[in-house]
Amino acid sequence: MLYCIQPEKTRGNALMDLILHHYPASPFSEKTRVALGYKGLTWSSVTIPMMMPKPSLLPLTGGYRRTPVLQIGADIYCDTKLILDEVERRHPLPTYHPGGAAGRGSDHILSWWADHTVFACGAAVVFGAIARFVPEPFLEDRRQLSGSPLDIEQMEAAGPAMLGQLQAHLAAAQALLGANPYLRGSAPGEADFALYHVVWFVRNSYPGQAALFGPLPALAAWMDRIAAFGHGIEVPLDEAAALDIARAAAPEADLPFEPGDITGLAPGDGVTVMADDYGRDPVAGRLAGLTGERISLLREDSAVGSVVVHFPRTGYLLRRLPNS
Repeated sequence: MLYCIQPEKTRGNALMDLILHHYPASPFSEKTRVALGYKGLTWSSVTIPMMMPKPSLLPLTGGYRRTPVLQIGADIYCDTKLILDEVERRHPLPTYHPGGAAGRGSDHILSWWADHTVFACGAAVVFGAIARFVPEPFLEDRRQLSGSPLDIEQMEAAGPAMLGQLQAHLAAAQALLGANPYLRGSAPGEADFALYHVVWFVRNSYPGQAALFGPLPALAAWMDRIAAFGHGIEVPLDEAAALDIARAAAPEADLPFEPGDITGLAPGDGVTVMADDYGRDPVAGRLAGLTGERISLLREDSAVGSVVVHFPRTGYLLRRLPNS
């Protein structure tokens, strides 16, 4: 089934550029940037604040505040898993899935491990070492984002214990490499970019990184190979211009809606979507697309008009609005 969106806006080529809303120190943004670099893509770069408020981002996302966000016209893609999926759909070569369709599931599982388990260890190690030097406004913002107290003494106490876990995960990654240049063999893919952003963050932020990576020479060489892809061609764009583009563009029409979904939801139902781990800000809209991999919400906003906000199915909670 297809749910047709027909807002009174346009879809010209100039409105279909890749626009990444990010900031330089964001680890998950680095995952996306290096993935764009691997494909040699040109993209527009909107630098957003590291902390709330984010007045030019939230009109696009409807409240989702995590970084990065990909904008293509009036279509807004949240979470790096979905961002890479969408970039792959529009720019399939070179592929993020060198093992083909048969290996795509394994790619996603490895990426989930890197994005969630390994990143959590890396963040605990980094903040255990530097928490006392982090500005209080940033810590308070991350308390709101995570829903955790982020007590400095507790973070410092947890850091050494999590260091052993991080080292074990990194040793497992080196073992997975074996004699290959990349995690999945002779060509890089989604899993490489997912793990890379964690080690990029640790290598650039953790004071003890030399001792951590010293016993892992193959992993260190792998890091350098991924870094060499660069970021593609980055073209600066200001926040107001990105909003103008969304206002002028129309979201993608005829989004797939798979019948018989286990939720019982139908096209046009009022729903909310929110992350299941942190940044649990619900985004409300009308259900415009639903598959086993993607949720798409049609929203109206006074600043940008009609936009469709897309989320991956995994990691996000989809709920019907009362009385919808």
